[in-house]
Amino acid sequence: MGLILLNFAIGAAVAALLWFIAGRWIVMLLDHVFRGREETIAAEPLAIDDRRVLIGSRAWKRDGPAKFTFNVHLNEQHHLIISNRGRSIVLGPVTRRMSGDDGIYNYFTAGNGDVVRFTRRRSRGSWPMPWEWFRIMGAGRKRGRFVYHRFTWANPTGQQLTLSWRDEQWLYRGAREWIEAYIERIVEMRISKARS
Repeated sequence: MGLILLNFAIGAAVAALLWFIAGRWIVMLLDHVFRGREETIAAEPLAIDDRRVLIGSRAWKRDGPAKFTFNVHLNEQHHLIISNRGRSIVLGPVTRRMSGDDGIYNYFTAGNGDVVRFTRRRSRGSWPMPWEWFRIMGAGRKRGRFVYHRFTWANPTGQQLTLSWRDEQWLYRGAREWIEAYIERIVEMRISKARS
């Protein structure tokens, strides 16, 4: 009986150590298997410049791995065109152009027949942040979780643009609400083919 309890205690200690060390990667893996509930959030205004995409009330980074980078230009009808790895999609008309630190900000809207959707999905689990527990100055983070934002644009030809970002939220000691970390990373950029 004593050997069984010892094996159980060692197994529990190893599992706890693994959770403390690799919790964020375990949660990321579980997020791909057990998808949480998606909620629709505001997708307007829409704008894009050389570094960011403005969707709703937040600007999202465009930089990331080469397979997720895309080019933006206007056609003769002043519609926005996004290109990535040999595929392009025509988005809605540009309604306003503004000059800024990061180039020209192109504000655009959905055209006739376009379907635009912006959703948020939170991780079902969270991971501990033990290295933050011993912070001397300021409130330390207690736990972290991922938040996935997904933007889709489908035009009448059946072609679809999908952009997804993974961000984090942190829970601080003594806090009751999760706080946005604003360390988003683009994790998906896909342009589907039009219907034949």
